[in-house]
Amino acid sequence: MPKSLEDFTQEERDRMAMMYNTMLSNPETREVALRVSKKIDPSLSIPEIELKDQFREALKARDDKNTELEGKLTAAESRERVRAEREVLRGQGFTDADITAIESTIVEEGKTGNVLSYAYAAKVYKQAQERAALEPAPHTRRDGNARKFEMPQNFFQALKGGRAGVGAAARAEASSALDDIRAGRVKLQ
Repeated sequence: MPKSLEDFTQEERDRMAMMYNTMLSNPETREVALRVSKKIDPSLSIPEIELKDQFREALKARDDKNTELEGKLTAAESRERVRAEREVLRGQGFTDADITAIESTIVEEGKTGNVLSYAYAAKVYKQAQERAALEPAPHTRRDGNARKFEMPQNFFQALKGGRAGVGAAARAEASSALDDIRAGRVKLQ
């Protein structure tokens, strides 16, 4: 590879000049040719490239600032929306603990890809609370021990036996309670 232009023949120099001129006259290759020239000789002043670079840097700085401002605005809007939703829920009689539970439901559903509105999550929460209130409380004995009635393993067989089968299941439960009292596991007051 020749080291200087003098090592090339006149014909080779003309061919390189013509190729470089063709690259500069083609809009698709002009910028690349100018950037390569600038890279080879950084002291070379190419206003066309320098202005484009300055313009790109200015646009990038503006875009970065806009992105930052949009992020702040989105965060502020989100905080305001959450505050407004909480106020609506408080107006419907939900406590702060209820609102926290509703928001945790929204977050958990969001992890699975389901996006819930505050209104829908509040409705689901309220229904769950109403269902929980309808469930029977465990029977509490005089000694304070709670014992919830458990269906016998052979419940369906007891039902097949009609009244006698259900009565037998009730007698078995009563007998179990008496055994607890006799064994001292439960003290009567």
